[in-house]
Amino acid sequence: MYFKSFFFSVGLIFFTKFLIAIVIFKLSGEKKTFSEVFIYKDELVDAFVISTFLCVFIELLKYHQGSKILMFLFNIIILVLLLLYHFLATPLRVIFQKKKYIEDKELEDILQEDNLCYSIRIIKGNVTNAFATGFLPYTKVILVGETLYKKMSREELKAIIYHEIGHLKLGHIRKMFFLGLCSLAVSFAINRYQTKIVIEYNLLDTVYEVIMVGMGGLMYGGILVLFSYIFQRRMEYQADNFAVQKVGAKLYIQTLNKLNEICDYKMNKGSITHPSIKKRIENAWKTEEKYGFTG
Repeated sequence: MYFKSFFFSVGLIFFTKFLIAIVIFKLSGEKKTFSEVFIYKDELVDAFVISTFLCVFIELLKYHQGSKILMFLFNIIILVLLLLYHFLATPLRVIFQKKKYIEDKELEDILQEDNLCYSIRIIKGNVTNAFATGFLPYTKVILVGETLYKKMSREELKAIIYHEIGHLKLGHIRKMFFLGLCSLAVSFAINRYQTKIVIEYNLLDTVYEVIMVGMGGLMYGGILVLFSYIFQRRMEYQADNFAVQKVGAKLYIQTLNKLNEICDYKMNKGSITHPSIKKRIENAWKTEEKYGFTG
């Protein structure tokens, strides 16, 4: 029975993601091939890992169903794990899907000279970003998009990689996990309070119940945006600071400008999670002035 539920979950998740990929492919105006939108090996790995999480979660709930506090904590933890799934699953993809990635031992050797041991993989395809991934020990991998790899000099790539190492060294993925826990805990508390109001004032199946649900969604979205704006932006500055101390402000600013050019100048305005390039450049100069260039 357990295995039937597990494989049913795998099939359902895989099929759902397949349908979503079809929609994305159609909306993209067929600028990409469907194989770029839906990489079946990745999606299969995703389906197996997510199903494992869900099945373990359900079994734990059955075992501890008498404890409301434990059920509350299990709910929060499983949701955060799903939110951070990318950081957990990517190292598995690197291990099992070697054809999708290019190794660069030269860059890894450069890092080892600085006593930094990280796996570096180049993601094949039109990817214009770099990522720090890996939540557990010995799973930390730095991914660099092939577009960056081809268009940037070795020194510029080194600057990008040091930024990502900054995220790992400073424990940003772990901090994002706990921030996710906090935001979900607050949201759950708000939801419980809303449910209590709806029941006490007999608002079930009325327009006020819909309004309360909408307000809850807005509050949850607001909490996530607020957390992203306050904490993730700070993390970006901290990772920039780490890189500046390793490669110097001049090279790092040159790298930011090159990255902005490759990304069609989308960094000019910044985003909820990333400051504008102007502010990052100002921060780079201030960091070198304050801490110096240790590289």
